[in-house]
This record gives sequence, structure tokens and C-alpha cells, in this order.
Amino acid sequence: MLDICSVIPASLAEDARRAGVLPDMRGWAVADILLFAAESPHISTRVVEATQRRTYGDSAMWTHAALYVGGGMLVESVAHAPTMVILRGIDAHVPGSAVVRMHDGRLTPEDRVAISAEAKGLLNVPYSFARAAAIGAKTLFGHMRMPRSRKARLTRNTVIRGCVCSDVIEMAYNAAVGLSAAPDTRGFVPPAAFHRRSVLEKHEVSWCRLP
Repeated sequence: MLDICSVIPASLAEDARRAGVLPDMRGWAVADILLFAAESPHISTRVVEATQRRTYGDSAMWTHAALYVGGGMLVESVAHAPTMVILRGIDAHVPGSAVVRMHDGRLTPEDRVAISAEAKGLLNVPYSFARAAAIGAKTLFGHMRMPRSRKARLTRNTVIRGCVCSDVIEMAYNAAVGLSAAPDTRGFVPPAAFHRRSVLEKHEVSWCRLP
């Protein structure tokens, strides 16, 4: 028998209500990174997975990333309508996705608040299909082999013109605390890069039942 959920988003999606379950959010911290793997992936999701597999192997299954900001809420950039950075509940991914939580133990409580604020500052920035294509190309053809002298961080000017899900996390980390969540990607961060980052603690997400 699953435990009753102790954290529930303010408004629940109808699909989540019907499923009767949510990820168990006990122990989650603001600024944790959530990675998602769709159980029945759309063609675009399969493309993301395929482009990640050469560099990231089994981690390629994690094709979407979001930043947890507390209270069951996420900041994420979505490729479907409304095709921009939005704030919504974790229940939007239930049912239909496997979830893993990445926790950065280096962060102080003040760091976490600052990262959350930076992510929320990107709300309504449009999703960029061109940016997604650029990250896919860099991942597929080996940005890991780029000379260290060409290392570059993601900049706010790049992000505000249009971004993808992983850009939101990388920009929030950079702007708030001067850290990169995936430094070896040279500013072109695919979701799978977070899963392979050794400094981030991986936590398998269990489930709880709605009261």
C-alpha cells in the first residue's frame, strides 16, 4: 500500500486525479533538478533520446528536465503549447513519465532560493526549436571533444531569445551562484548531461497516493 501524499500541488491535473498517485515529494529541496523519461514517447522525444545516446549511453532515456521550486511546483520550458517557460505542478507529468531527482549537496538554503528566483525570472521566455537543434547537433557530433580553451557558459542574452528545458536550469545555476550544473557541455546542455554529473546525487522517485 502506498503512503498518502504529504505534498500536493495547489491545482491537480485531471489525469493525475484519475491516476490517484503523485511522486512522493518528501525530502525534495528547492532547486533540485527533476529528469523525466516518457513511457510512451512522442517522435520528438525519441529524437532527443537518439541524439543523446552516443555521448550519454543509458542516461539518454532522460529527455526532459525541470527545476523544482517547492510546493509541488516546477519551472520548465516546454516544446508544446504554450511553447515557453512555465510554472506548473509535478502532476502535469502524471501518469506517463518515470522521474529521477538530482540533488546538489553543495548548495546552501540561500543558494536554493536564489536559483529558484532566477528560474522564475525566465517565465514566458519562448521555447526555441533552433536552440534544441543546436544542442542536439553538438551532443550528437561530440561537443565533449571541443578544446578546453573554447569552453563557454550559457549567457542570459542567449536564453532570453529562446531556450529549452535544460537551459532554464543551467542559466539559473550560473546566474544565482556562479555554478554550472553540467560544465563539460560548453553551454550546450542536453537533459542527459545532468544525469551523468557525478556531483549531483541521484534519487529514485517513489510514488504516493492521493487522499
